[in-house]
Amino acid sequence: MATSDAKGPRTVQAALPLLSGRALQGIVLGLGFLVIAGTAIAAVGGFIIDEMIYVLGAHALSEAGSFAVENGWTTFRSDDLLLWLTVNGPNGVAPQYPPGTAVLGAPLYGAFGIRGMILPNAVAAAATLWLVFALARRLTGDATLALGAAGLLAFGTYFLEYAYGIWPHAIAVLVTTAALALTFLAHEEGPRTAAGRAVLAGLIIGIGMTFRADVILALPAIGAFVILYARAPVAMIAGGAAGLLPPVALLSLANQVKFGTYNPLSYGRFDGSGIDLANYLPLGGVVLLGLAGLVALRLTAWRPSRRIVIGAGLAALALAAALPATRHLLLTALHGIHVLVFDMTAINEGRPGVEPAGEATRLFWGLPKKALGQSLPWFGALLLLLAFRPEAKAARRWAIFSTIFTAIWMAPFIMRAWHGGLGLNMRYFLPVLPLLSILGALLMQRLMRESGIAARSVLLALLFGFAAVMAVSSASTSGLVAMHQPVSKTVFAVLTGLALLTVLSPALRPRLQRSATLLAAAGIGMAAGLGPVGDLGMSQARRDRADQISTALAREPGPTVIYGRPETMASLLARPDMLMAVGNRLTGVIDTGFVNAALAAGHRVLIETEARTLDELEGFRAFSPERILTIGPSRFVELGG
Repeated sequence: MATSDAKGPRTVQAALPLLSGRALQGIVLGLGFLVIAGTAIAAVGGFIIDEMIYVLGAHALSEAGSFAVENGWTTFRSDDLLLWLTVNGPNGVAPQYPPGTAVLGAPLYGAFGIRGMILPNAVAAAATLWLVFALARRLTGDATLALGAAGLLAFGTYFLEYAYGIWPHAIAVLVTTAALALTFLAHEEGPRTAAGRAVLAGLIIGIGMTFRADVILALPAIGAFVILYARAPVAMIAGGAAGLLPPVALLSLANQVKFGTYNPLSYGRFDGSGIDLANYLPLGGVVLLGLAGLVALRLTAWRPSRRIVIGAGLAALALAAALPATRHLLLTALHGIHVLVFDMTAINEGRPGVEPAGEATRLFWGLPKKALGQSLPWFGALLLLLAFRPEAKAARRWAIFSTIFTAIWMAPFIMRAWHGGLGLNMRYFLPVLPLLSILGALLMQRLMRESGIAARSVLLALLFGFAAVMAVSSASTSGLVAMHQPVSKTVFAVLTGLALLTVLSPALRPRLQRSATLLAAAGIGMAAGLGPVGDLGMSQARRDRADQISTALAREPGPTVIYGRPETMASLLARPDMLMAVGNRLTGVIDTGFVNAALAAGHRVLIETEARTLDELEGFRAFSPERILTIGPSRFVELGG
């Protein structure tokens, strides 16, 4: 990842002597093409209930030109028909999520079905890989390092899993990365150029908010960086606001139609389960106070040194721990960091389905979910950037910007210790992955150059990490869970400790660099086995099973009410005589009044048994073993018929 020098003549650049910058660019474009082409063979089943809600919105807009979803609500008025994540608004039942996925997905869904809704995510993933390559090359002038950054994002993280999803996470990653890149490229420009790029960045963020509300978290990070470093901060802030307003205004109008409120972040709920702006006023106050402090810092000539910043941070932590009023917040933050960054198995999660799977392991609804560091064992090495700051000014500034963004983006989830529900990894942390990939490539370049380790040694360490994951994971289910949780956590912890020791002990630094380099490379190999192979493979298997159930259910006679997982019912959208239902979100209890009304109206009722015991169902109507149907790879109890 670096050019040859006296310390490290056998670097990655030396290993690729025949590849020009144009050829490396072609590799990234080819990789992006393969990602997009993968949609042709990707499984089209849903992974989780959220994805079915997105499909419902696209289907309604495609078929009826409306956000309203019927699903029998007008007839029966049972909350079981709301599928947890739709809301009865002034113009009918509507999905709680922003309308962007429905608007973009409606024509694609009409033309290609659910595969058409996967395509925008694949395109966004491919564009993000290209953007990471282009940005890293712009920062460093090194096309080989830029290829390493794009490759690290593709193969050293869990990013590619979301290229083949229905939920718009890959789109959110693209818009946040693009907005950050535009901001960074504009911060040293004059007022006119800076304002123009800021308008585009604001527009991109606003469009992104129509897909995922959490894209708004990019704004405080952008504001902080602009205040601290922009040559024309007022022009950039004004330009960003001008670009942001039009899409946010459209989003507000859409929410007024769907939910009867102009709140652009509303999910249509006022019971604390949605996004109510009033709930975030204290956090908004803290953000504004912090930005005001940065303005004051900008207006003074004094700039704190890195030692002062670290000392002030440690002093603030000590003060927070000493004061009762802030101690709880500090402990909450530390717990959130522990479970979401270090060890997902330590989460306080009492819902059924989150169960121990053996020593130091835990399954989340059957899946070995991972914290960020468990997904990216190499992530701990980034602490070495405290000691090895990038030499180039642009790269140093990008490292600061990335740190600000990562801290602000992750903070709301950390303070709630919210892991995101069913999944294999921290999907809410996806937007930080492109930034970490660029920083990871910068760090590996520095480590390889200063330690003098040959590229082939790094490659062997990487292959060893990958092979270890594959070998142990394929041996047994317990081995798979162990690699995804305690083993990956251990590698992350050792590398973090090694990085801290290297930072704190300059005398030991030369001796520790080689170990850090090889262990980081092994961590990258492990991440490749955990993410692009493990997570993507398991998610595709789950999606394929959901598609099999969906296809089989579509062959059942109607009229029928089906209690099951909505993500397994996508094929029923073409059947108005088939209604989808779920039990209570917290208790799982089924609305018996609705079931009896549906039976009286001549509907069959099918209840999937995967998450229920037969004892739970006996109160509806006596049934015999013959009334237990095998439909696709799942089993249902039949009531009526």
